[in-house]
Amino acid sequence: MSVFYLDTSVIVKRYRNEEGTAFVDHLFDTVIGSKDHSLTTSTLSILEFIAAMRRAQKGKVITQDHFENAVYIFNRELNHISLRPISEEILTRAIDVVMNHVLRTADAIHLSTVLELIEIMADFNETIILISNDKEMCQAALNEGIKVLSAADNEIERLSSILCLDQ
Repeated sequence: MSVFYLDTSVIVKRYRNEEGTAFVDHLFDTVIGSKDHSLTTSTLSILEFIAAMRRAQKGKVITQDHFENAVYIFNRELNHISLRPISEEILTRAIDVVMNHVLRTADAIHLSTVLELIEIMADFNETIILISNDKEMCQAALNEGIKVLSAADNEIERLSSILCLDQ
C-alpha cells in the first residue's frame, strides 16, 4: 500500500497541460477510488494551487474560463486527497529542514509534512512516496531517506510498476 504525497507543482499539472500532465493524470486515475493507494498533500497546497493558477490566468497562460474550471474541478477532486494540516510541529520541523537543506519556505513545509506522515504511518505498513519535480526538494527528501518519484511523463512506467507491486 502506498501513500503518494503531492507537492503543489504536481497538483498544478493535473489542471494545466504541461510536461508531467500525463503522469499526474495516470496517478489520479489509478489511485482515486483505489483501496490500495491514496493521495495526500498539505493544506498549504490549496493556497499555492489557487495562487499558481491565478498567476497563470493573469499572465494569459490560461484563460479566465480555464482558471474557473480548474478551480471547480480541483475543489471536487479534493474529496479524494487527504489534507495534512500545517501544525505548530510542522512549522518547527520546517525550521530544521531549512537549516539542514536550505529549501524555500513552502518546500520546507511540504518536506516536514512528509516526514511527519512517515512517522505517523510507520506502524501501518504504508509506503510514503513524495512526488515532486523540484530538484532541491527531491534531493533533500532523498537525503532524509524518503522515497521520491518525479512527475515526469517518462516516469509513467516506473509509477505503474509501483502501483502494481503494491497490489
